[in-house]
Amino acid sequence: MLTAPHVRTVLLNNKLRGFTLIEISIVLVIIGLIVGGVLVGRDLIRSAEIRAVITEHQRFATASTTFREKYGEIPGDYGQASTYLGCTNCDGNSDGEINYGTGYIRMEIYYLWKHLSMARLIQGDYTGAGGGCHTCNSPGRNVPTSRIATGIWVTENQNFAGISNNYHYSIDFGNYFALVGYSSTAAGSNTAIAPTLTASAAYAIDSKADDGMPGKGRIVFFHAKEGSTDWGSDKCTNSVNSSDFNGGYNTSYAPATCNLAFIRQF
Repeated sequence: MLTAPHVRTVLLNNKLRGFTLIEISIVLVIIGLIVGGVLVGRDLIRSAEIRAVITEHQRFATASTTFREKYGEIPGDYGQASTYLGCTNCDGNSDGEINYGTGYIRMEIYYLWKHLSMARLIQGDYTGAGGGCHTCNSPGRNVPTSRIATGIWVTENQNFAGISNNYHYSIDFGNYFALVGYSSTAAGSNTAIAPTLTASAAYAIDSKADDGMPGKGRIVFFHAKEGSTDWGSDKCTNSVNSSDFNGGYNTSYAPATCNLAFIRQF
């Protein structure tokens, strides 16, 4: 018969017994399944975002080509939009380039989205107004948003060929679409450009839809932040300057540092 001290000793020994190897193994398996599920979920989200960017671009490119075939001019630059689309103060100058005009009086960079939406080639209802600056991007109002968080789509015509600079490769962008980030605190006013993609995500998009090189092909690095250089070890690419077209994406650097331009579109 066990006395009271003996009972206390047995109970104490049971408490100090700890986990068996089988119990520990079960716990480790459960932890592994949870971590694996999180990683798989993260990869699925990343893959979905990459596909979304490519799909978004294809939608805008196809809509722009269809518009040109139907109206004989490119959207945004269309000189008879007020007559045939029924919009007000939305006529381009028919020079074949998407620009914003001296003094921001002709905001073709915003007209484009309005022309496409009024022609029912893309979803959304865009104002076509820029608010007096070429970076007055108001997400969902005068420019489309992206599935990528804080991502918007912008357009313009730029030729940087032969021009050394801190923001873009020295190439002719022509009429381009660009996926860029925006500063949420400045949305609707002079919205600052901000990075929206990591270098790994930018590389994945470029590799899937183009050549995987940030300074070559039809998808190229687009500047990530106003007022600072975009060349260096903590930037989107490992190019040393705007003429270093052989640089690659800096995929070893984790923070978001990239935007992308889809150049020479129409």
